[in-house]
This record gives sequence, C-alpha cells and structure tokens, in this order.
Amino acid sequence: MPEITVTLNAGYEKINPSNEFGLKYPPLYHQQRTYDELKDNDLVINTYNTGTGKTQASLLRLFDLKGDNENVLFIAPTNELIRQHTDDIREFVQEHDLSFNVSEITGKTLREFETAFDPGYTVRNPRKLHEIINFSNSSNKKNQIIVTNPDIFYLCFFCRYSDTDSANLFQDFLVKFNYIVIDEFHYYDAKQFANFLMFFIFSKEYGYFNGAGRKICLLSATPDEEMFRYLDRIDLKYKLVSPDNEPDKSDSYENVQTLSEIELNIHSNKIHDSLKTRPELVTELLISGKEGAIISSSLRTITDINHGLKKTGLNKKIGLITGAVSSKERSDATLIYPLVLATPTVDIGYNFKKVEKKSQNIDFVCFDALYGSEFTQRIGRAGRLLGKEDTSQKSIGHAFIQGNLFSQLQDGNSYDRQEFTNLVKASLGEDNRFYNYIQSYAILEAFYPLYHHLKRVSEDYQYRVKEVYDKIRQVYAPESETTFDELKKRIQWHLKYENVIKAHEQNRYDKFIQRDQESVAWSYIRHQCWINGTLEQFEKTPSEQLNAAIKDFVRNRSNREYLVEYSQQKFTPINSLFSFRNSNVGIRCAIYDPNHFFQYNSNYTEYDLFHILMYYDFKKITKEQYHEFTGDWGNFCDFYVRIDQRKESSAKLAFEYNADAIDKDSFEKQHCWEPTALKGLRLNSNGIIPNKMQNFLTNKYVTCLLSKMKNRHVLNNILDTKRLISYPLSVTFNDGHEDYKIILGSQAYLIHAELQEKYKERMNTE
Repeated sequence: MPEITVTLNAGYEKINPSNEFGLKYPPLYHQQRTYDELKDNDLVINTYNTGTGKTQASLLRLFDLKGDNENVLFIAPTNELIRQHTDDIREFVQEHDLSFNVSEITGKTLREFETAFDPGYTVRNPRKLHEIINFSNSSNKKNQIIVTNPDIFYLCFFCRYSDTDSANLFQDFLVKFNYIVIDEFHYYDAKQFANFLMFFIFSKEYGYFNGAGRKICLLSATPDEEMFRYLDRIDLKYKLVSPDNEPDKSDSYENVQTLSEIELNIHSNKIHDSLKTRPELVTELLISGKEGAIISSSLRTITDINHGLKKTGLNKKIGLITGAVSSKERSDATLIYPLVLATPTVDIGYNFKKVEKKSQNIDFVCFDALYGSEFTQRIGRAGRLLGKEDTSQKSIGHAFIQGNLFSQLQDGNSYDRQEFTNLVKASLGEDNRFYNYIQSYAILEAFYPLYHHLKRVSEDYQYRVKEVYDKIRQVYAPESETTFDELKKRIQWHLKYENVIKAHEQNRYDKFIQRDQESVAWSYIRHQCWINGTLEQFEKTPSEQLNAAIKDFVRNRSNREYLVEYSQQKFTPINSLFSFRNSNVGIRCAIYDPNHFFQYNSNYTEYDLFHILMYYDFKKITKEQYHEFTGDWGNFCDFYVRIDQRKESSAKLAFEYNADAIDKDSFEKQHCWEPTALKGLRLNSNGIIPNKMQNFLTNKYVTCLLSKMKNRHVLNNILDTKRLISYPLSVTFNDGHEDYKIILGSQAYLIHAELQEKYKERMNTE
C-alpha cells in the first residue's frame, strides 16, 4: 500500500497594525483589507485559507451600516452552516452593540414564525418572509440581517416561491439589501453560479451599486478561475483579497498563528478499506486523548466506517453529521463526541465546536478526496487555532486519494501551506462545474424572472428590460444569437401549458382557458404531424381551415385530455430547469431504524428512497406502523420502511419503459436529443422492490435525458467528474427493444450542455 508522510507547516496571518473598531483582538490584516476594499469596490472576494476568519472579515462592514434600510443578506449553502453563522453574527452584533435584528431563515424557521398580522392563523411561508423583511423592525427601527440559504434566495428572486407573493419577494430581494455576503462561493455548480450572476447583473444595470451603494462580499478559499471571467464581463468594479496579492508594506506586520503544523499521511487506497484493516489509525489517536473527524464524499462509505468502528468498542465516542441525521444529533456531534463521522456537509465552512478546548478543536482528520478543492477544504478542518490559547499542539491528517499527487511529493519533506495547495490543485485537478450550461440553458432560466419583471413595468420602461437581457446574453453567452422575443415566446408557451394543466386540475373551463387550449391544440397537432412526417402539409394548411379544425378539436372533451397530457409532457422539463438543486425527482422515505444504522440516539430519520434501495435490506411498513414505532408521522414522505440490515454489496438500480405504441425511430426522434419528460418509468425490481415502489413514477412525468449506449463512455466521463449517476433504461417498442442510459431531474440540462460541447469539439477535429 503506497503511503508517504509529509509535514504541512503551521499557518500564520498578519495582524493589522490598528484596531479602529475597538475589537477585543485587533483584526487580521486580510480582515481589514476586506473592509477597506469594500469601501472602494462593488464586490470583494476573500480567498484566504479555511480557518483564518473570513466570516469576521465580512462582518466588519456592519460598523458602517447605520442608515435607514441598510439591511444585510447573508447566504450560506447549508442549513447547518446557517445555524452556526446566525449564532456567530448575533454574538458579533451583541458584543459590539450594533443596531441589527438577526434572523435565521429556513423552511423550518418560517413554518415556526408567528405572523405579524394574523397571529394564530396558518399563513403562507412566502408571506411570512415578506413580513420579516419589511415589518419586524418597525417597532425598534433596527436594520435586518437575514441569514438564509441559496434555495430561498432563488425562490424569491426567480419568482418561484408562490404566484401570490412572487412580486413582493422579487422586489424585496432586489431592493431591500444594501450589503450581501455569499459564503463558500466555490461550492456552487455553474447552474447555481449563473443564478447569482443574474442578481449581480440586475444590481449593476438598475444602479444598485453606483446609485444605492450596494456591496457584495464573496467568501471562498478555493475560487474557480472561470468566476473571474464572468465577473469581468459584467464590468463590476471588484477586488480580490488573497494571500498572493498582499501589499509589500505588510511584510513587517506582526503575525499570529492560525493553523497548526500537520503531520499528513497520504494513502493511495480507499478510506473504508484502510480503516477496516487498520482501525488503529483512529483508535490510537482517540486513546491518546485527541479529537477528530472522518470525512467522505459518500454516505455509504461513512456508514461502512461507522459499522466497522463500532466493532472496536467506539460506540459511545462517535457522532454523525450527515444528511440523514437529525439537526439535534448534528449539533450534539461535535460538542459531545471525540470522533465525528461526516459527509461533505462539513466541507463548506463547518466549524467543529468544542466546549472550552484551549487548543485546536479538531486534532486529526481522515478523509478521501477526488479533487483539489475537496482536499483543501477537508485538510482545513484540522488544526484551526484562531482565538485559541494553546497553539503548540501538532495535528494529524490521513488523506486517501487517487492520482499523481504521490509523484509530486517527497516523503519526509515539509511544505508551506500555499505551496502545498498549489501542488494539490495541479495534481488532482478540479471537478467539472458544468460551465457549458451557462452558455446554453442558463439564458432561458434567467429569462423567467425577467419575463415576470417585464409584465410589471410600464410600457415606457420595457426597453430597459430588453437592455438587461442583452447584458445577460453578453455575460452568459456572447456568441449566442438567441433573441429577447424568442425567449419571450418560449416562456409564454411554458405558461400556456401550465394554465391548461391547472385548469384541468381545478375542473375549470372558460373563455380564457379555451384560448390557451386552442394554442396548445395547435402545438399538439403540429407535433403529431412532425412525428408522422406530414409537417409540410400542416404548414401549408390555410389558417382559416386550421383554426376551424382546432376549435372543433378543443370542443371534444376527450381531445382535451390529450392536450393535458401533452401540456404535462412539455411543461415538466422546462419547469425542472427552474430548480436551484436537483430536488424535483427525489422520493422521500421515512425510515424506522431500530439498529441505528443512520443515527446513534434516534431510531428514525428521512432520506432518499434510491439510497435505501441500493444499500439496505428493508421491509415496507404503513404510516401508522411507522408512527407506532417512532412517535413521528413522516408527513412529507412517500414511503415508510423498516431497515433490517446493510447490503453486503450495493444493488444496481435500473428502469423500464413501455413505448410499444410507437417504433424505435419515432421514440428516439422525440426523446433522445435533448432533455425530455417520460410518463411511465418503472423501477426494475429484480424481485427485491415492492410493486408500489416500482410503479411510483409511472403515473407522473419525470424530467430526464436519454443517452444511447454507444455514447456511454463519453457520458460516464462527464458524470464521474461530479459523482452524478445515470441508470440503465430498457425501452420496449412495437418493433423491438433498446437499452439506454437515463439521467433524472434538472441534472439532465447540465449533462446535455456538456455532451453538446463534446460533440462540437469532436466535429471541429474531424
């Protein structure tokens, strides 16, 4: 087993020579630089190492926000991190007697919020959020600091939260916040990054930087180089605050130690295999009184390690931080247990808090990493010393990697932190952020809120909306020739399909919906002609004759059923495009876990059904049985199961689809060249999945991308860069059957954009 040991030198940061804010300790120099640069720039990016106080660097600007309506929006990528930031920001505000209300805003906290105008009544979450932003400070005249997740930001700014509240919330997020902090900016893929670019463009084009003095602070220890290219296109005045561009005048400044020295052992095999055969890598450290964490990208790997370490007698010493663990157990994990097992939830800024520990909170860390950014984030969890009394203790690291990093390092050598970070980045590379999405589908996604904004402004100002679109196109895809009117028509068609679907659900039929039904009938008939090869005949049909035929078609109730199906098929994939995360396919499963595979204290949790099907043997139970066993109802879940044991080897999920009403060529013509939607997908059980689970997706349209098996190698290379999954799909036609690969949900758009680019590259080289 190849293994080398190197030393990462202790990390130091310069102390600012002055303390104009009267802080307990003078600010670090990079914190002062961030504050100073925000005065002179629209946007500042702090890229200092994990554990060196980037969050406090962003908070220094709060000292300047004393005017009316100088509210703050702080965005963090996970709810766990939101809780930490809310506590830290509230403590900062109280310690320095700053005039702010600090509010933690998640779906859960909104559900618990009592409305200002209707106490005791059930009110929509979007309306509650509007009240918090606008009215909760009316009595004490304090400005707001809203700490929230990017999902809520997206729902509000992209007009996706609710039809009733969309205009108010769009206005709130566009106008109400003078200062915006986005934490862990490197975390987001290109689809999510484009959403923030949209906000930056709006702020620039409508004068919120120059006119209203808006400032944005991005925090990221591992920024992507592509980010700067897009910021340059927006023409923002921005500044990078980095260890690489510190002014020479700071060379004489006093230093303070922020990171301990780390003895880093680098292994080439898999982490769970190593800890299974050599548990002493962890147990000996715990016996010596050290506290640490094990981090893996895979929940399956964490559960395997957990299962193995239990056998060594560590039951009472392990806490868990995963998506399947309750918020209470995640909070208790670092406070109570000396060893924490975690998935990437802790990569993004998470601070392993310990009660009154004088040295670093985490003495050792074991982790796997596929890419340079993962490696940098995870090694940065250990040895954080900022604000600690004892800075003399060395930390230990065990990294499990693949790639050529071994050839770049010399066993026994010592490395400066920045030097080592550069070696890791060059050797392991970066994951695919799917930037081709920005050049393709991101323009349509961005046009959705732009279209709604267009409807709200007077006719005299609609030209400004078109100018904003031109800027979006120039930033996202300068070579694109897609026009404003083309995208306007696409969104209008999307809304027509939605209206037809809603009218059917509400059993509504009036002259307004009839107009949309006739439009959809025109599209449906044209689509059928395209499939049948008679499109030219359709195009030549006189308009009067065609309109009469469409009206006759719509009058027939059974034909209207066809229009609803067609509308659902067309509406579903575009609707999936307007999703911040790939959450439109997940099937929520309530889990009764008497053997504590997922948590130590609680015997129930909720998680994605596909994960359960792949990794556990289970028995399906009723909702009532689940409540009897756990006391919980799992009200937002689709299935209820009792976990019996872990599978020795993971099951392979596959899908089946019956298209025997048409032939293979017709099917591929409709579904194989871009993201589509299929109704009738069925899980291939192999005898292990209950029928209800097999058929759960059969009665609804599911967004997906189909790839022919001959293209699977190109597809797999793309998927591997982001650990995304495709599933085998077997399709039966009236002239045979064929096997495909299927990608589910909004990820279909990310993958399709990458495949299109690969195709262009191949055509250019042939």
